[in-house]
Amino acid sequence: MWITFSLSRAGKRIAALALASFVMLQPGYGQQERPADRDRDRGARRESYLPLSPGFKWVLRSPASEKPMVFEVLREDQSGFRLRSTTPWGSSEWTLVEDHGVFLMAAYGAEGRVMPLPNRPAYVDFTRAAGEKWSNGLGEMSILSRDASVASATREYRDCVVFRHTAGKTQLVYTFARGVGYVQFGEGKSAFVLDESSSNLRGAGRSSDVSGRPVPVEEPAPARAQAEPVSLSRSRNRPLFGITPNKFANEPMTVATMTQRFHQTLEAGAGFLVVNGKWSELEPRQGRYEFGSLNTTLAAADEGRLPVSFTLRLIDTIARDEPSDLRGRRWSDGRLQERLLGLIDALAPLLKGRARWFIFGYEIDGYLAKHRDEQRDFVELYRLASERIRQQIPGIQVGSTIMYAGLDMLTGPLADLNRQLDFVSLTYCPMGPDFTVQEPTVLPGDFRHMKQIAAGRQLVFQEIAFPTSPATRSNQEKQAEFYRLAFGEFARDPGAFGAINFMTLADLSDEQGGQYAAYYGQRHNEAFKGTLQSLGMFDAHGQPKKSWFVLRENLRR
Repeated sequence: MWITFSLSRAGKRIAALALASFVMLQPGYGQQERPADRDRDRGARRESYLPLSPGFKWVLRSPASEKPMVFEVLREDQSGFRLRSTTPWGSSEWTLVEDHGVFLMAAYGAEGRVMPLPNRPAYVDFTRAAGEKWSNGLGEMSILSRDASVASATREYRDCVVFRHTAGKTQLVYTFARGVGYVQFGEGKSAFVLDESSSNLRGAGRSSDVSGRPVPVEEPAPARAQAEPVSLSRSRNRPLFGITPNKFANEPMTVATMTQRFHQTLEAGAGFLVVNGKWSELEPRQGRYEFGSLNTTLAAADEGRLPVSFTLRLIDTIARDEPSDLRGRRWSDGRLQERLLGLIDALAPLLKGRARWFIFGYEIDGYLAKHRDEQRDFVELYRLASERIRQQIPGIQVGSTIMYAGLDMLTGPLADLNRQLDFVSLTYCPMGPDFTVQEPTVLPGDFRHMKQIAAGRQLVFQEIAFPTSPATRSNQEKQAEFYRLAFGEFARDPGAFGAINFMTLADLSDEQGGQYAAYYGQRHNEAFKGTLQSLGMFDAHGQPKKSWFVLRENLRR
């Protein structure tokens, strides 16, 4: 619907404002005060080479052994994480404590009886470089590699860290993948390798089967508005959360202001960053790439230890965006395709190791619904681009952003595209055709519909938002309830969601709202203006709305 993608277009402009603010950050940005250690440690845990959460289980199998090797996290208490290892040769239990990438063994024993270890020796230290050696009470340690590859039955893990532990005549070799944990024990053909189907890890059971068809999942029961909150921190599949940072309406646009707001999102628990780039701006001339703004934004993500979702906006809701010399060419044009693949090759070194998701086009349904003759060519271009992206950045997931109102196109005219998507990326803000809000209680049903279309793939929200302006028939209570219901869904079925980005940190000023309303030809539409202005979690005076406390409470739980 035109109404829906006009709203999302406004959200895009707000996101562009945030990106422009990041461009102002100087090289000294990374030297600014860091967030509190507790929040930093929580973010590091999510991206750790050994992510620990009660219920996690790694099952590794070897062709030379009938019995598997199993590592599992039993519980978390004040002393750390209690793990149990069960091998063909015996079983043991130990307590690990993470300290900024170093996992200290605080206790060791068996059958529930563990004894504290003096000086808490390092079990594994992911901060060291390849080739480094050290020793402690556990024995001699060394890192054999930081770029190893491990192939399981279903996927290949790259850039793995390999440790060798020598205790007397015994040598143990452990291999870890970022965000996964144990992927191999031992070396050679008889090594134990991760069996994802038997393990219990983040996102398990939501990948495609070997035929490439999405695996259906059982739908959860509808959420109740007053349901008891579920702790996300106890979930083994906790998704990443982001908050689009922008200045308060009553603040100046300065480096200091944007630094403060960015850190505010980190302190609240933001765990990833949405990054955008228009093709015409990234390649203003043939073969000449302008990546200065992108590099600055990625540096901010690095400073916050945030993985990113990168969107190449060659479709931007209602219009195409390509370099001026390519305008008017079809998606099937050989020159256009060659240039696009060249851009991907140039972007890959910047995004590798940073971008977890590559999104090919923003709200593409808005444009393709009005240009049906371009749908087939765009789907073919997506195929070519996604193949090149995966070649250049192994392990990255590729998709395209769809508005919730256009979601059913994935089972209709865009079905061929749907079969190629690694995940389903969405923008979501439940509004009526007159820019008044729907009741927050529509959210559980909308989420069930999203998961039905996703058919086992993860959902990534590039934008999720809800206004508070009275002109939209909304208020702070409705926005807070909307986010409360959303977090209830995230906690009940966390494996269904890869990442969620909240739009935005703060409301816009009257001047900004008026400028955007005029841009869309809605200067005198108070509901339209109110929607654009009031998506934030801080009001025009910089005071927190009720939704801010809902978000902060859930991210810190």
